[in-house]
Parts: sequence; C-alpha cells; structure tokens
Amino acid sequence: MNNIETIICLILLLMAVPDLCRKLGRPALANAAFVFFGLAVGPLVQTDVVTMVKKAGEVGFLLVLFEVGLEIELPKFKEFIPSLRFAVIWSLVQYPLVLALATVAGLRLPEGLLAAAALTGCSVSMAYFGWKHYPGFSPATGAFVLQIMVALEVLALVVLSVGEVTLKQGLG
Repeated sequence: MNNIETIICLILLLMAVPDLCRKLGRPALANAAFVFFGLAVGPLVQTDVVTMVKKAGEVGFLLVLFEVGLEIELPKFKEFIPSLRFAVIWSLVQYPLVLALATVAGLRLPEGLLAAAALTGCSVSMAYFGWKHYPGFSPATGAFVLQIMVALEVLALVVLSVGEVTLKQGLG
C-alpha cells in the first residue's frame, strides 16, 4: 500500500471513531480511542505519514481550544477567582507528582515542568468532550467546571511558553 492509500485508510478509520463512540453512548471515549488507535497504528506507518498525522493533530488540538473558547463566556475576574483557585490547587497536586515521575525517568526540572504542563493541557482537551456531553451538571456547576478547565489550560500554556524558553536558553 502506498502513502496515499495509507493516509486515506487512516482518515476513514479515524472518522468512524466518534460515530462508534456516540453509538455506544460514550462520546467522550473517542479521545481514548484515538490514543489507542495511534499506539496500534504508529509502528505500522511510514515516517512521512506519522509527520502528517502529527501536524493534523496540532491543528486539531488548536480547534478544540477554539471550541472551548466559543463555548465559554468568562465572568468578571472576581467571579472567576474560585475556579482559578481550584485550578491552582489542582496543579499544585498534579505537578509535583509528574515532576517526581519525570525525575525517576531521568528528566531535568524544565523538562519535567513541560511534561506536567502538557499533561494538564492534554487532560483539559480530553475532559472538555466529557463535560460537553455529560447531562448531570446543573448550569451553575457546568459553568464552574468549564471555568476550571479554562484556568487549567491557561496555567498550562503559561508553563509551556516559559518552559520552552527555559529549555532553549536556560534559567539565566
């Protein structure tokens, strides 16, 4: 099978995942299905196909962030403080754990911070679809959870942007 045929088959398979998850009544499961699909197919595809899929994934991640931005109307900062406080506390729990695991894996502090921020940012994009399709939230609770996700995403983006410069130029 040549590259064009491989890409077409991958696209067709990927397009079926959300429909299958929706029929199972678990639309948020699509994110995990995409991860497992990538793990299974990754070793079988050629390098240029992997590069193309990575670039498409970057665009897809940006589109998820854009969709979150369309979904939310941030309140005034004073009303946003409880969500921001929750996000900071959550990060203070999550980051040390990931930093400890990164140290065990042999990563330096800046690399560990990038890993922690990437984990936080990734979990937000995955959790968003669960939030969007979860029927049990009251409007106030749903808005609070969405604001927490946005605060976590903002914190992750700040750490990622500072971390990238730190890795390139050092702390000095």
